[in-house]
Amino acid sequence: MIKKKKINLYCRKVIAYILGKRFYSTPKNIGTSMPCRQYSSIINKSDRLLLEEKYFLDNSLTINNLAREIGTNRTYLSTSIKAVKKQSFSEYINSSRIEYSKLLIKKKIVNCKTGIDNSGMTTEDYAIASGFSSARSFVRCFKMREGITPSQYKNALLWKVRE
Repeated sequence: MIKKKKINLYCRKVIAYILGKRFYSTPKNIGTSMPCRQYSSIINKSDRLLLEEKYFLDNSLTINNLAREIGTNRTYLSTSIKAVKKQSFSEYINSSRIEYSKLLIKKKIVNCKTGIDNSGMTTEDYAIASGFSSARSFVRCFKMREGITPSQYKNALLWKVRE
Protein backbone atom coordinates (compact mmCIF):
# COMPACT_ATOMS: atom_id res chain seq x y z
CA MET A 1 0.00 0.00 0.00
CA ILE A 2 2.85 2.41 0.82
CA LYS A 3 4.53 1.84 -2.53
CA LYS A 4 1.27 2.58 -4.32
CA LYS A 5 0.95 5.92 -2.49
CA LYS A 6 4.53 6.85 -3.30
CA ILE A 7 3.99 5.98 -6.95
CA ASN A 8 0.79 8.04 -7.06
CA LEU A 9 2.60 11.01 -5.52
CA TYR A 10 5.45 10.62 -8.00
CA CYS A 11 2.99 10.39 -10.92
CA ARG A 12 1.20 13.52 -9.76
CA LYS A 13 4.50 15.39 -9.63
CA VAL A 14 5.52 14.21 -13.10
CA ILE A 15 2.15 15.11 -14.61
CA ALA A 16 2.24 18.53 -12.97
CA TYR A 17 5.76 19.07 -14.32
CA ILE A 18 4.79 18.01 -17.84
CA LEU A 19 1.73 20.24 -17.84
CA GLY A 20 3.79 23.11 -16.46
CA LYS A 21 1.54 23.51 -13.47
CA ARG A 22 2.52 24.11 -9.89
CA PHE A 23 2.42 20.93 -7.80
CA TYR A 24 0.54 21.27 -4.54
CA SER A 25 1.86 18.83 -2.02
CA THR A 26 -0.45 17.57 0.66
CA PRO A 27 1.29 16.56 3.89
CA LYS A 28 0.33 13.26 5.44
CA ASN A 29 -3.01 13.32 7.27
CA ILE A 30 -3.79 16.88 6.22
CA GLY A 31 -6.84 17.55 4.10
CA THR A 32 -6.03 20.87 2.43
CA SER A 33 -3.63 21.53 -0.41
CA MET A 34 -1.36 24.58 -0.42
CA PRO A 35 1.96 25.31 -2.08
CA CYS A 36 4.89 24.42 0.19
CA ARG A 37 6.24 27.97 0.05
CA GLN A 38 2.95 29.24 1.44
CA TYR A 39 3.46 27.02 4.50
CA SER A 40 6.84 28.66 5.05
CA SER A 41 5.40 32.14 4.62
CA ILE A 42 2.73 31.54 7.24
CA ILE A 43 5.23 30.00 9.66
CA ASN A 44 7.66 32.90 9.16
CA LYS A 45 4.92 35.37 10.02
CA SER A 46 3.83 33.41 13.08
CA ASP A 47 7.43 32.96 14.27
CA ARG A 48 7.98 36.71 13.97
CA LEU A 49 4.87 37.46 16.02
CA LEU A 50 5.65 34.83 18.61
CA LEU A 51 9.36 35.51 19.05
CA GLU A 52 9.78 39.20 18.34
CA GLU A 53 6.51 40.47 19.76
CA LYS A 54 6.18 37.67 22.35
CA TYR A 55 2.57 36.77 21.60
CA PHE A 56 3.07 33.46 23.40
CA LEU A 57 3.11 35.32 26.74
CA ASP A 58 -0.64 35.85 26.44
CA ASN A 59 -2.16 32.85 28.24
CA SER A 60 -5.44 33.36 26.37
CA LEU A 61 -3.79 33.09 22.93
CA THR A 62 -5.82 30.96 20.53
CA ILE A 63 -5.19 29.71 17.04
CA ASN A 64 -7.94 32.06 15.82
CA ASN A 65 -6.23 35.10 17.38
CA LEU A 66 -2.85 34.25 15.90
CA ALA A 67 -4.33 33.45 12.48
CA ARG A 68 -6.15 36.80 12.47
CA GLU A 69 -2.92 38.65 13.31
CA ILE A 70 -1.05 36.85 10.51
CA GLY A 71 -3.81 37.45 7.99
CA THR A 72 -4.80 33.85 7.35
CA ASN A 73 -7.39 31.45 8.70
CA ARG A 74 -7.04 28.86 11.45
CA THR A 75 -7.02 25.93 9.02
CA TYR A 76 -4.08 27.24 6.98
CA LEU A 77 -2.19 28.13 10.15
CA SER A 78 -2.77 24.71 11.69
CA THR A 79 -1.85 22.96 8.43
CA SER A 80 1.33 25.02 8.13
CA ILE A 81 2.40 24.25 11.69
CA LYS A 82 1.81 20.54 11.17
CA ALA A 83 3.64 20.53 7.81
CA VAL A 84 6.66 22.63 8.77
CA LYS A 85 7.09 22.24 12.54
CA LYS A 86 5.60 18.73 12.86
CA GLN A 87 3.69 19.92 15.93
CA SER A 88 0.16 20.80 16.96
CA PHE A 89 -0.69 24.44 17.66
CA SER A 90 -0.49 23.98 21.43
CA GLU A 91 2.89 22.19 21.17
CA TYR A 92 4.14 25.01 18.94
CA ILE A 93 3.08 27.72 21.41
CA ASN A 94 4.21 25.78 24.49
CA SER A 95 7.67 25.17 23.02
CA SER A 96 8.15 28.96 22.79
CA ARG A 97 6.89 29.32 26.34
CA ILE A 98 9.25 26.64 27.66
CA GLU A 99 12.26 28.21 25.92
CA TYR A 100 11.31 31.58 27.40
CA SER A 101 10.95 30.09 30.88
CA LYS A 102 14.39 28.48 30.56
CA LEU A 103 15.83 31.90 29.70
CA LEU A 104 14.09 33.43 32.73
CA ILE A 105 15.45 30.73 35.03
CA LYS A 106 18.97 31.07 33.61
CA LYS A 107 18.83 34.85 33.93
CA LYS A 108 17.83 34.65 37.59
CA ILE A 109 20.44 31.98 38.38
CA VAL A 110 23.30 33.73 36.58
CA ASN A 111 22.50 36.95 38.43
CA CYS A 112 23.05 35.20 41.76
CA LYS A 113 26.74 34.32 41.80
CA THR A 114 26.51 32.62 45.20
CA GLY A 115 24.73 29.52 43.91
CA ILE A 116 21.74 30.25 46.09
CA ASP A 117 18.47 31.22 44.45
CA ASN A 118 17.59 34.61 45.90
CA SER A 119 15.14 35.47 43.13
CA GLY A 120 12.14 34.51 45.24
CA MET A 121 10.35 33.25 42.13
CA THR A 122 8.28 30.12 42.52
CA THR A 123 7.38 27.64 39.82
CA GLU A 124 4.02 29.34 39.54
CA ASP A 125 5.73 32.71 39.03
CA TYR A 126 7.81 31.26 36.18
CA ALA A 127 4.68 29.66 34.71
CA ILE A 128 2.70 32.88 34.66
CA ALA A 129 5.67 34.92 33.42
CA SER A 130 6.05 32.44 30.53
CA GLY A 131 2.42 32.59 29.43
CA PHE A 132 1.04 29.43 31.05
CA SER A 133 -2.25 29.72 32.88
CA SER A 134 -1.21 27.36 35.69
CA ALA A 135 1.89 25.93 37.31
CA ARG A 136 0.55 22.43 36.76
CA SER A 137 0.39 22.75 32.97
CA PHE A 138 3.80 24.48 32.98
CA VAL A 139 5.46 21.64 34.89
CA ARG A 140 3.77 19.00 32.71
CA CYS A 141 4.83 20.67 29.45
CA PHE A 142 8.33 21.42 30.74
CA LYS A 143 8.89 17.83 31.82
CA MET A 144 7.47 16.44 28.57
CA ARG A 145 9.77 18.65 26.48
CA GLU A 146 12.94 18.72 28.59
CA GLY A 147 12.72 15.41 30.48
CA ILE A 148 13.08 17.13 33.87
CA THR A 149 10.92 19.44 35.96
CA PRO A 150 11.58 23.19 36.14
CA SER A 151 12.82 22.76 39.73
CA GLN A 152 15.30 20.10 38.66
CA TYR A 153 16.44 22.36 35.83
CA LYS A 154 16.91 25.27 38.23
CA ASN A 155 18.80 23.08 40.71
CA ALA A 156 21.10 21.80 37.96
CA LEU A 157 21.91 25.38 36.99
CA LEU A 158 22.53 26.28 40.65
CA TRP A 159 25.01 23.42 40.94
CA LYS A 160 26.86 24.68 37.85
CA VAL A 161 27.12 28.16 39.39
CA ARG A 162 28.50 26.70 42.63
CA GLU A 163 31.26 24.83 40.82
